[in-house]
Amino acid sequence: MELTVRKNEILQELQFFQGIVERKNTIPILANILVEADAGADVVRLAATDLEVGLRSRCAATITKGGAITLPAKKLYEIVRALPDTEVRITQSAAGAVTVSAERFNSRIQTLQRDDFPALPDA
Repeated sequence: MELTVRKNEILQELQFFQGIVERKNTIPILANILVEADAGADVVRLAATDLEVGLRSRCAATITKGGAITLPAKKLYEIVRALPDTEVRITQSAAGAVTVSAERFNSRIQTLQRDDFPALPDA
């Protein structure tokens, strides 16, 4: 996966997820946000759930390489919030390592398997 998104656009979306993600980590995947991107598309899809409440969102992005990953919602929010107002790149290597970068900043983030992410509750 490889995508580029404006900081202020993804930050606004990540703020919505902060009240939904599991903070107690009784089930680690619930502390993560699902990030899905289709190559050539112009939006990235975000999702999170605490098994009772689910939230889906979209954010404008330039997607170079599609894929689906889960990232720790709180850590991603804190990293993006601290970045300068610029474009943020999220890339996943062939080995599965995820890097969030902007200008001269690079941070590696641990991920959990996308297949472990639960289905969102029905509306």
